[in-house]
Amino acid sequence: MYPTLQKRYLSSLIDGMLLLFAIVVGTIVYQGGNHTVHLMRVGVIVCFLFSYEPILTSQLCTVGQRVIGIRVRRFKDRTRKISIARAYLRTVLK
Repeated sequence: MYPTLQKRYLSSLIDGMLLLFAIVVGTIVYQGGNHTVHLMRVGVIVCFLFSYEPILTSQLCTVGQRVIGIRVRRFKDRTRKISIARAYLRTVLK
């Protein structure tokens, strides 16, 4: 059975709040005046944004998916997880 649109949005909202919290904390932790620290901060944020959902979705589940109780599985074989490539494609299309 497929999760409702409401459950999917709620899962994404939870993940978005978690990402926002991580970005704020990361920005506070990596405060600094020089250019190198600023680039490191931006790099960490960008890596986290582009790796959180695809990696967790293909391996286990994101925090939002866990809280709501939904899982992302293959269409033809619902017992198998999606590949990392499909998880990245799914994130880009979202």
